[in-house]
Amino acid sequence: MRKAGGVALFISTCFAGVGGLVALLQYFAVGPKDLTMAFTHNMWLMLATVLVSCSVGMAAYSAYSTFWRGNPRNTHGRQACDDAVKISLLDLVPECFPFDSQLGYKSKVRAVFRNEQSEAMIISGAQWSAGAIGLPAQEPFVPATLQLEGPNGWEANDWPGKESETLRILPGRAFRLWIGLNLDIGIDPGVRDAEIRRRGVAKRLGTLELTLRISGAAEQLAVRI
Repeated sequence: MRKAGGVALFISTCFAGVGGLVALLQYFAVGPKDLTMAFTHNMWLMLATVLVSCSVGMAAYSAYSTFWRGNPRNTHGRQACDDAVKISLLDLVPECFPFDSQLGYKSKVRAVFRNEQSEAMIISGAQWSAGAIGLPAQEPFVPATLQLEGPNGWEANDWPGKESETLRILPGRAFRLWIGLNLDIGIDPGVRDAEIRRRGVAKRLGTLELTLRISGAAEQLAVRI
């Protein structure tokens, strides 16, 4: 808004200056007798220029807001869902295991988030989308992996509660979930860990989709990680 207003003011000032110069030239051309008429004519010209310039500036800002800023592709570092941050990503932890492990999911990534809102939220319905450049999830996908941090906090790796599909998170509290990734389990676990970390830094793992409820209103949240 300030940029559009500044542009409009700059254009208006330029045209007003041109109008004043025209009035001065008319003064020397026609003499003082017709100065009042020339000045009045150019005052209307300058006023019309100011109004048109302001209208152009506001129209440009409106178009920017609608077609650029409002486009979810043009997030400029914001989360795609909304200008207001609902949850923030705190940590990504790869957990990969050898091919002969008894675990069903041998290539996992745990994502830790925090509720950044001023009220409690309910998270559910976790889904995973690899997109064109991400890693697909191992099938069947497990949505019931949500877990709330304990009293010692997530940094102390305190996760005492059971994993669930729905979780209520108070303001400022952290929670985590894990996604089983479809990686070749014949590859060394350390190599798979490194691959997950590199992709996480570049936000090339995939998109986590969650259903979020605040004050009863539900919305879909998409977080690229």
